[in-house]
Amino acid sequence: MDEQKQLDFLYEKFKNSNGVSTDSRSIKPGMIYFALKGEHFNGNKFAKDAIVKGARLAVVDDPDIRGEHFLHVKNSLESLQKLASFIRSKWTFPVLAIAGSNGKTTSKELISAVLSKKYNVFSTPGNFNNHIGLPLTILMVPDNCNFLVLEMGANHIGEHSFLCTIAKPNYGLVTNNGMDHLEGYGNLENVIKSNAELIDYLKSNKGKVFINADDEQMIQHSSGADVYSYGFDKKADFKAGRIEKDLFAAIKLESQAINSNLVGKFNEINILAASAIGHYFEVDFNSIRAAVESYKPQLNRSQLIDFKKFKVMLDAYNANPTSMHLAIKTIEESSFAKKMVILGGMLELGIYTEKEHKKIIDYLNTLPLDHIWLVGKEFKAFQNLDTIKHFESTEDCSEAFKSLDFENGVVLIKGSRKYQLEKLIE
Repeated sequence: MDEQKQLDFLYEKFKNSNGVSTDSRSIKPGMIYFALKGEHFNGNKFAKDAIVKGARLAVVDDPDIRGEHFLHVKNSLESLQKLASFIRSKWTFPVLAIAGSNGKTTSKELISAVLSKKYNVFSTPGNFNNHIGLPLTILMVPDNCNFLVLEMGANHIGEHSFLCTIAKPNYGLVTNNGMDHLEGYGNLENVIKSNAELIDYLKSNKGKVFINADDEQMIQHSSGADVYSYGFDKKADFKAGRIEKDLFAAIKLESQAINSNLVGKFNEINILAASAIGHYFEVDFNSIRAAVESYKPQLNRSQLIDFKKFKVMLDAYNANPTSMHLAIKTIEESSFAKKMVILGGMLELGIYTEKEHKKIIDYLNTLPLDHIWLVGKEFKAFQNLDTIKHFESTEDCSEAFKSLDFENGVVLIKGSRKYQLEKLIE
């Protein structure tokens, strides 16, 4: 069977299936199982288990696996991606892709909440934003969907371009450029080039680009594109005003406040982007405000939590130098008399690891903080400073945190996913 016939066969099977899975443990009757391979796993080994559990078909790339319930292909991952791309090509409703260094998931959630006031929106679940997660997301889209919001994650040049060939977005947003995944990118210039790949795709395919008018870098990269701009300061198609609020992000639209449950002024631009996109797609102002104000952050992002007798600003899903600096700045500018930070090491910085962690330390040492606690080997070089406590692991830090007396204070908890610092308050 040639590749096109395999794709046609797969598509027919998919139309009559109960969805797809790459994990044999989650197989339900009637699903299609894709046997993927990685550095430390081989899904082909579990293909027979998937069939026993009720999968109607297992897509495998091991030539030794044969039988009526198995489709042998050259590469199972490529087959998954081609199926997703084929299905996407049949849709006529809007597909909006979100790339950027920081704020992708929050933007995705806010945009989806706003657009859901008018459309049947489906959006990327969890962190399904890479070369595996994005095609899986497309294959999850329900029949009644008429607006898809996709998050795109990358850590190498060319990945956003590749994801665009699968998702074929006709609208796009790059949240910002920051110091993320430097181990893969090599430098900030490559981060910027990578994020611009989404803009380049939209330029080439007559798509619409939503741009922060206050970000000169974004304005430059979107030159020649079909742009809808939003901003606080510069001339823009959609403008908002700022509101001074302690800890929580808020903006002013049409002379009225839109408040949020998101901690951190850095979230103001995410709220503005969602509002601008809602306005562009003709969601009325009251619906936009209701969507933003009812959105509650979760998954350890931009949350303010009551814990014992103090407040915790929990932003522990992940961290890079840009997002770390902004989170610390939020605590610094808060009105709390007592302030403390617990920071986990920042991963995937490659040759920039020591330099960027030292920058954070230098910044912390300029601030009137009551306590600075650091977790992980990335911060180990700074453990002898008088103002700082260092812990090898989250477990070690947790023991000290249990006895912390910090009544009426605020504590920032932020670090890379590896450290799972949210466990401190579980």
